[in-house]
Amino acid sequence: MTARQEQRLATENTILATAEQHFVTHGYQNATIRAIAAEANVSTGSVMSVGDKKTLLIRIFDTKIAAIHQSRNGHTGIADAPNPTDAVLATVSPFLTIFAKHLDLSREYFATLVSGSHSSIIFNELAEALEREFAELIMHFLPQHADTAASAAHALYLGFLGVLVVWAGSIDATVGDVQLPTTELRRFVGFFFTSQGAPTTELRRFVDFFFTSQGAHS
Repeated sequence: MTARQEQRLATENTILATAEQHFVTHGYQNATIRAIAAEANVSTGSVMSVGDKKTLLIRIFDTKIAAIHQSRNGHTGIADAPNPTDAVLATVSPFLTIFAKHLDLSREYFATLVSGSHSSIIFNELAEALEREFAELIMHFLPQHADTAASAAHALYLGFLGVLVVWAGSIDATVGDVQLPTTELRRFVGFFFTSQGAPTTELRRFVDFFFTSQGAHS
């Protein structure tokens, strides 16, 4: 990396850190690019080169999400969980903590994603990483069902996203509290697995609805 590239990266990191603090302090709706630029001691053009408000918000969350995956270094704690349900919850728990910490910003984040106007690693890199992890834990606990692990992992990921969006929009959601989404996720994952850890009939029906027998989208 050249000195110029390093400086550009440092400026982007400063802008993102400043934007996050500004969003937290003043609220996303009240925030302006001009105010963020002033607090970061850069021009409005420099902020806009990183992105508009929605892009800044997405990049803030995406950076946190990516950091979790990097910190795992290939170890998700699957082997430490007593059953596949707890393994799934342990895998996604750090993400719940991120979204619960600043719930108002999380709501804006998901609203932006649902609008389809901006992309995010939650639909790309995060999806691929989580589906790999889900497939690994299914094969770890249920090696006899390795042939459907990829399909089940994709279904679990879709369920995880659904719980996140519903939770973020719920009037019962509170800042810093992950009990509600954890409970909902446990119920959802329990739908996939019996108490013995074997896939239920409902799982196969659900997966078959999305995939052909070869694992392709139906």
